[in-house]
Amino acid sequence: MRKREGFEIEELEKGTYWIRETTGLHMYLVIGKERAALFDTGIGLGNLPGVVASITDKPVLVCLTHYHHDHAGGAGNFSEVLISEEDAPYLHKGTDLLARKGFLDVLESVNVIESYDDKDLAPDRKVAIRTVKPGDVIDLGERNVLVCDMKGHTPGSVGYFDENTGTLFAGDGCNNSTFMFIKDSLDISVYKEMLINLKNTLGERLKKMVICHDYTYVPIECIDNVIECCDLILSGKSEDDYFETPLEKGPETYARWAKKGGPNRVDGKFGNIVYDTRRIR
Repeated sequence: MRKREGFEIEELEKGTYWIRETTGLHMYLVIGKERAALFDTGIGLGNLPGVVASITDKPVLVCLTHYHHDHAGGAGNFSEVLISEEDAPYLHKGTDLLARKGFLDVLESVNVIESYDDKDLAPDRKVAIRTVKPGDVIDLGERNVLVCDMKGHTPGSVGYFDENTGTLFAGDGCNNSTFMFIKDSLDISVYKEMLINLKNTLGERLKKMVICHDYTYVPIECIDNVIECCDLILSGKSEDDYFETPLEKGPETYARWAKKGGPNRVDGKFGNIVYDTRRIR
């Protein structure tokens, strides 16, 4: 592992790099023969383009998993981004400077980050958008990336599947604390159907899975474990621990965990959901 301008960088395997922003957000850079793909941009704190340029001199396609500011906030550092058709209309929310400052102020208040300088934040400016949809293939030159439907966390969340290594870059679409209580998150039944279709689409080609918070590689069984959470929620048998963050606390959040233990399930399995008890169809 090495550090550059506050970012941590590690080559996970040949041509696949992990880049960690000071906020803790994980981004990934996949390099083909002709071009590279950067999956997500973080909140936009620091010189991400410079970090990417220190790794590769190939043209870089910036591929967003969804529009939230901790993943798309740095879009203003680039001239063009790829994002799903459904999430594209909301990209401006992800790049909004005041919203990103508010989020960073919370992280600073709980000592996740040190104080930051506004000049180190990516600008809030319009960038060219190229929309993608599930089934699209991004050709990097002898390395293809398949766009995968991972809707649920947001209406247009996508994952990116590296066909060469069998790795799914899942964003926030499925993890140990999948947020399904956000205002525009989809119903649990729709989310479950997506996960089943994802499994069927990738099948035995899926060898590895990485996420953007706390972990890099996670067990691919995460998908099955989150489907189990969907079934518990839909059957009214979830374990209903309150979910709290520095931003949201107590029963008034209406947010519950599907399985006891939160991000670290007491049964030892990896994969959980935080859902809104008022919206579980």
